[in-house]
Amino acid sequence: MDTLLPVRTRGNDRSVVAIVAGICVVISFSVGCTSGGETAEDCTIRGRGVDLRGCDFSGMDLSNQMLAGSNLTEARLNGSSLAGTDLGQADLTGANLIGANMTSTRLEEAVLVSADLTGATLVAADLTGADLTDADLTNAINSSVRWAGTVCPDGSISDSACE
Repeated sequence: MDTLLPVRTRGNDRSVVAIVAGICVVISFSVGCTSGGETAEDCTIRGRGVDLRGCDFSGMDLSNQMLAGSNLTEARLNGSSLAGTDLGQADLTGANLIGANMTSTRLEEAVLVSADLTGATLVAADLTGADLTDADLTNAINSSVRWAGTVCPDGSISDSACE
């Protein structure tokens, strides 16, 4: 069954989530003005390298998306599912990932500086070369995580786990 769901918005932006044949797509548009493309004012997920700074994807299912190299600085992803999503080399500086499901998420060389991962599920996530400086991992579930050259919240580099 095809489904359209409203998304939290900012200003004049309006969005819907279209689930068509089991694929989740975010469709964004502005009311009363035109969009300048892939900017923080346009929270449309279009694939790699998209600028999604400050976008609110709280509680959304973003599983198995290709967001490698995207800018998600200060994005709100609390309670969302990012299971199987490719966030390699993405910038998640200051992102809110509280309670996010990040099972099997690829975060190789991702920047998670000052990100809040409180209670996030990171089971089988790949954090190879990721930067977690000043990130909050309180109560994060991190079993079977791949840690290799990962910068931990305290600035140390780990190949086994961040404490």
